[in-house]
Amino acid sequence: MTQTIITQGGFKRLATAIGGAAAALSMTAFAAVMVPAAAHADPTLLQYSTDQSTWGGMDKIPNLGGGLVPGSESTSKFWAKNGTNQGGTLQVYLGNYTIDAGMQAYVRAEINDASGDVVDVTNNMATAGTELKAAHLAPGQTAKVMLVVGMPKDAGNDSQDKSVNPNFSLDFELDTAGAPTTTTVTGAGTATTGVPVTLTATVAPAAATGTVQFKDGAINLGTPAAVINGIATLSQAFSTAGAHSVTAVYSGDTANATSTSVAFPVTVTDPAAGATTTVVTGPATTNTSAGVQLTATVTPAGATGLVQFKDGTTNLGQPVALTNGVAKLTQIFTAGAHSITAVYAGDATHATSTSAVHTVTATAGTGGGNGSMDTGSLTSIFGS
Repeated sequence: MTQTIITQGGFKRLATAIGGAAAALSMTAFAAVMVPAAAHADPTLLQYSTDQSTWGGMDKIPNLGGGLVPGSESTSKFWAKNGTNQGGTLQVYLGNYTIDAGMQAYVRAEINDASGDVVDVTNNMATAGTELKAAHLAPGQTAKVMLVVGMPKDAGNDSQDKSVNPNFSLDFELDTAGAPTTTTVTGAGTATTGVPVTLTATVAPAAATGTVQFKDGAINLGTPAAVINGIATLSQAFSTAGAHSVTAVYSGDTANATSTSVAFPVTVTDPAAGATTTVVTGPATTNTSAGVQLTATVTPAGATGLVQFKDGTTNLGQPVALTNGVAKLTQIFTAGAHSITAVYAGDATHATSTSAVHTVTATAGTGGGNGSMDTGSLTSIFGS
């Protein structure tokens, strides 16, 4: 089905001197039947808009208007959107037209700012049905279209008081339906956050080419992966724990239709924390006037986080950060036996652990007092 866009109204050239004479050019409405397109071509399958906001039928395409002088053009600009679920080719043709003898004019068309050939219609040189521009539109894709009528810069006096009546035609030809395909997704059913797993999409028939877009729900995973011998793969590291629903969307090609796999579930968990061992060391005896340095060593040495030193159930100072697996605290004790432990809080990859009891016995001394302090930079005072 072919629709003809008819130039409406009159183009009146402003009083512009050409060789000292005033010229008036006009373009009037001219209805014509275009050369029939293929039976499966139908521009009404597209939606049209002048602002990409309000969409409708071909009545949304604006009429040509304005004036023509040598070197000028009159344009009709609009957008065409493929609202179907199938790709197709948008084609712009020159329709039937009339032009007065001696009148110099041309037509052309742009799609997405790319112009087709300039077609000279002077003295009926062009044939109705000449393709001016074509572009492929994928499902949901939008294209900017501009229809142009112009007058050459060197148009002479022969164009005075003459008229041209051009028409444009649009076709939208759907892609030939491809052979049915099936797409399936396989991979590990479980994964650990941050650890890559391989997802595999298998497209049948194996001769299919194109790409596969892996998706987690509605979210694209990576970029489209090429289909090679019917297989496309993606290495994916999931960032969040929980249930993930993975699908693969095959793009199709010139011989094969698109297809989408059923959802493949992947359960993602955070990594299990590794076991740790904490040991606390320090002097076994002291007096109440001297500070004692307590040292907690956590293995493996890559563990990070905090250690809380305790005297029985009482916290000694604030938690101390591990440095290379070691935390230190200097403590002054009251007289008596003290049961010291170190409790490692763990981190994302290391489990908590508590040391065995280390006993410190303090005897009364002179000039002492009670208290505790975090090691920090002060630890060096006590020899660490």
